[in-house]
Amino acid sequence: MTNRTLFLLALSLAGLTASAQRTETLLERGWRYLRTDVKTYYDPDFDDSKWQTASVPHDWAIKGRFSVDNDDPTGCKTGGLPYSGAGWYRLHFDVPDYEPGRHVELIFDGAMSHPRVYVNGELAGEWEYGYNTFSVDITPYVKASDNVLAVNLYNEKGQSRWYPGAGLYRNVHLIVTDEARIPTWGVQVSRLTLRKARPTSKCARLSSCPKTAAVTASRRR
Repeated sequence: MTNRTLFLLALSLAGLTASAQRTETLLERGWRYLRTDVKTYYDPDFDDSKWQTASVPHDWAIKGRFSVDNDDPTGCKTGGLPYSGAGWYRLHFDVPDYEPGRHVELIFDGAMSHPRVYVNGELAGEWEYGYNTFSVDITPYVKASDNVLAVNLYNEKGQSRWYPGAGLYRNVHLIVTDEARIPTWGVQVSRLTLRKARPTSKCARLSSCPKTAAVTASRRR
């Protein structure tokens, strides 16, 4: 059996073990949503029953009116939709397969923008962007049931040269694993190769060129 076969077999076994210890839940339904710049709606005891219901992914600008006034005043066209401003999302959720000592995190595939993530009234994490996926470790803040997740987002007018989206516009995942785990995005595979180094600058005269070329190691990903 070759080394490559052994390596692939080991990865397969590791994947089976990891999947047996990992629970993933898509937080799609049951959200409440409100367009507002009030900063204190992370309180778990706040009554959000009068807020709009929403399912995630959700873009708060889609139901808005088209208007040139919604575009960037500098001249960039952002679709004419009212994406700018602040908004809140709230969700009551349980954690499946939870017990003390397990690791719990949220993965946001996209949140536009500058999200602040609160769990049971505590700031669990934040992300100063809007396009990239990001994760938040919520282990210290959760319990088995009746948790409250609150996400505050803010879009500045003129922050984009195209329509950027608004709100929780991609999926939100709840991940539960054992404490001993492979971290999210914690696996990287690289290959080490050897090659001859090339001169980094051109020689003015042939006599000034190096006589030999050193062998250096470079890492390809």
